[in-house]
Amino acid sequence: TTTSTAECHNPLVLKKMKSIIFACAIVALLAFVTVAESEKHIQPLNRPYAKPIVLPVGAKPSKVVSRLLPKLLEGTGKNISIGGNITFWAEFFAKISVGTPAQVFEVQLDTGSTDLLIYGKGCKTCGRELKYDISKSSSGKQVPCQGSQFQCQQCYNNQYCGYTDSYGDGSSVSGFVAQDVINWGGFSGKASFGAIEQSNVQSFEPTSVDGLMGLAYPTISSWGSPSILNSIEKANNLYPSFTMCLIPNRASIALGADVSSNNAYQWTAITQQEYYSIYLTDVAVAGQSLGISPSKLNANQVIVDSGTTLLIVTNGVMKAFQNRLQSMCSTVNLPGVCDGGALFQGQCVSMTSSDIANFPSLSFTAKGTSSLAISGSQYLLNNLDDNGNPTDQYCLGIQSQDGIPMILGDVFMQNFAIAFDRKTSKVGFAPTSVCP
Repeated sequence: TTTSTAECHNPLVLKKMKSIIFACAIVALLAFVTVAESEKHIQPLNRPYAKPIVLPVGAKPSKVVSRLLPKLLEGTGKNISIGGNITFWAEFFAKISVGTPAQVFEVQLDTGSTDLLIYGKGCKTCGRELKYDISKSSSGKQVPCQGSQFQCQQCYNNQYCGYTDSYGDGSSVSGFVAQDVINWGGFSGKASFGAIEQSNVQSFEPTSVDGLMGLAYPTISSWGSPSILNSIEKANNLYPSFTMCLIPNRASIALGADVSSNNAYQWTAITQQEYYSIYLTDVAVAGQSLGISPSKLNANQVIVDSGTTLLIVTNGVMKAFQNRLQSMCSTVNLPGVCDGGALFQGQCVSMTSSDIANFPSLSFTAKGTSSLAISGSQYLLNNLDDNGNPTDQYCLGIQSQDGIPMILGDVFMQNFAIAFDRKTSKVGFAPTSVCP
């Protein structure tokens, strides 16, 4: 096979995974959320990890308009269709409505954060046509800065509960906390969310979705609020669990589904009720352990995070993975590995389907589960052209960094139905055959 590489120049690093993604960009440094101080307000909750988001060179988010997608299914029961994929949208998003009458938005689904953030009417730097207008909702109200049940970071316009979130790429958003009726897939409930009134970048959500919706624990909410998910579960008497099937182009989420007794699932404990943290016992290539101790694998937590597109591992795991692939070169040709290691240098490489089939599986074993494997065809991502068409170029959908959590993002999650059961404090993994 003739190998060619697509060089990366000036990679852009964004906050939440957006448009077409490739491993040829550099992972963003995870940063602390910075908040304004006020002598009158409670110390904000600690939110140590912003999301590593990567946009490759050549991506033109201004041309990507989610409204061009076929109308998303609204969902009428527990299973709700969601939009998105990995190689073009690089995120998965849901349609929700807010207020009375309903204002409809599309928001990225993120198990690595808690808050719902939507562009607000007053945001002049957000670059979106669809924005939440609280004045047009008879059920909406701004949360007061003093006397509410929330831990407000700051006062907005000296009277309303406000927030400021900053991220590792230098972007930040701020605004006020609102309460209104939210409808998601036929389930309604009144909940709090952040209306974005100011952004220091034009494309906080460059794929034209209107915000992001966190599904993690209230302990990492910017203003100490239950998530939209918690509010909907309580209002509709749903079992406190959801199951995600992030199958590209036919993804879905099931709200309130109790699969705790379903034998198709393998379960592991949630180790910290902030993010969906789990404990890994091994990482293997083609079923053979890389020999990395659990203490090193879990040194900075391991989280299952739909808001991160790539698979983020430690430097030690990446080096061992590269070495294991290179050891195969005496018997099989792996483009980008056996001819100089371009894949591990952030480059995209020309491959055939036969080449891709030669790449071994990469598996993760959590405490209580057997190995959870993804194939080469899942961790090698096609480098689409500017029009979204496939090319013969493939990039590594795995990146590494020490000092941050290992993140089992969409590249990993796409191969499983994953249940996030907050009643039993467990995460379950099943084959995608159980998905609708």
